[in-house]
Amino acid sequence: MGDVMKKLLAALMCLVLLFSFAACGKKDKKNNDAVDLEYYAKVGQIPEIPYKLGTKCDKVEKELSDKYEEYLANDPENSPDHDHDHYAEDTYFEIVDEGDYFFINGGSCYYFYQKNEKNDGISCIVTFGDAFGFKMSTFIYEIKNAMPSVEFKEEDITEGMLFFDENLSDGTVLYTEFNGVTVMFVFLEGELYATAMYKTDSWK
Repeated sequence: MGDVMKKLLAALMCLVLLFSFAACGKKDKKNNDAVDLEYYAKVGQIPEIPYKLGTKCDKVEKELSDKYEEYLANDPENSPDHDHDHYAEDTYFEIVDEGDYFFINGGSCYYFYQKNEKNDGISCIVTFGDAFGFKMSTFIYEIKNAMPSVEFKEEDITEGMLFFDENLSDGTVLYTEFNGVTVMFVFLEGELYATAMYKTDSWK
């Protein structure tokens, strides 16, 4: 084999190794995140929640209403306040007219949609339970450490800042946006209190 061919072969091997290392680096970076938050934002779903962004509003309202009526029918005291094996917390139903938008109270999960965007389905989901595998009361630093590649913005909460809890005036939010969908973690005294996913343009 001539010197020129040897040099070409060596150069080719170097390129192959270079691309291999680059691919491994990208793979390792992605694997450092315990949660692929970008993927969930793309599909519009918090994995613990049965509905996702874009789900038809009438479907959510009917299914939650039916579930609530079933609960009331089977509740020994026929009372929404009666704790029936801790089932009531996730079996509540109320639709609140907030003027420009509707708020569907499903107990530990809230669903929102703008009146003029009803055909686009649910545009905001808020849960006061576990989300993305994080338990309630998870510390803020634990969520940051679990997703080191995510560029979070962090802000102190001021009164009226959160449309889904306007009275909240203390705490911290971590949030990030992927392709028009915002994912937000809300913390009180440094511990996870609520998680929201919403279409950014609908809830600016």
